[in-house]
Amino acid sequence: MNAASLPLTFAVPFLDNYSRMAEALGRSIRWFHPNSELVALTTTPAGSEVRKVAARIYDDLIEYDDPGFDAAGYTGVVWTRLHLWDLPSTNPVVCLDADMQMYRALPDDVVTAWQSSGSIFGSFLDGMTRLEQHFVPGYESVAAVGDAPAACVAYLLLQPQSGVTDELVDLAGSHEGRVICPEQAILNLYAALHGGWFDQSSDTVTQSWSPAVLHDPPPTPFVHFGSPRPTFFGPSPLRQGDVEYSVFLRRFEEQAGAPFPVDRFRAEFEMRLLGHPLSERSIP
Repeated sequence: MNAASLPLTFAVPFLDNYSRMAEALGRSIRWFHPNSELVALTTTPAGSEVRKVAARIYDDLIEYDDPGFDAAGYTGVVWTRLHLWDLPSTNPVVCLDADMQMYRALPDDVVTAWQSSGSIFGSFLDGMTRLEQHFVPGYESVAAVGDAPAACVAYLLLQPQSGVTDELVDLAGSHEGRVICPEQAILNLYAALHGGWFDQSSDTVTQSWSPAVLHDPPPTPFVHFGSPRPTFFGPSPLRQGDVEYSVFLRRFEEQAGAPFPVDRFRAEFEMRLLGHPLSERSIP
């Protein structure tokens, strides 16, 4: 992959309970993309920890009203992603979950490949791979596009564009109470209705349950530490389909043939919080 030089706007939605991860991620973005903009997204009123982290690391903090849509066990901050296309930026926008950890810059060719695709956004394939799985079972309103591939919106690459947010909000209201993966269902439905999204799975994100995390460093710019995750990251809420962390560790070792590298990830995370996102080894 090529080195990064394109200016980007990074957006990270988070609340107080994810502020520790959002700080580590923000410091990494600053390191790898020093000429890019960094925006924190949250719901009104911003929590005290969100404000502290945003003041230390981020260029701006944008607060949105919670629209009150059913968040299916998540929090209203997930709906801030509906506003990404309205961000006041001419740069491509990279939106990241706070539970991402960064290992290298996002290369320019990843950005330009998405731009050339003409797709609504770039992302990576979700563990629930079909759109219909992100809505309640048997929901007929998505039947026509239900087998479309579904992205995990923990990573999104998009271009601000007038009108998209209004359409997304309308879709969210129309499918109120029918979502399992809240904003993810809506964004995937929007993409399916408008020509699809661009799959960048192999170039962008490694899921923490993949044996690929045993590579040191991992093969992609980001590792997604979804629930369950090690306690040093902060709170790890269990949601539908999640297993206890001890079960995750056992299953990982059975599948990968080696223990999950908890100590390595802890050391890297602590270094990021201290302002140095690289570990002691060299990362190309």
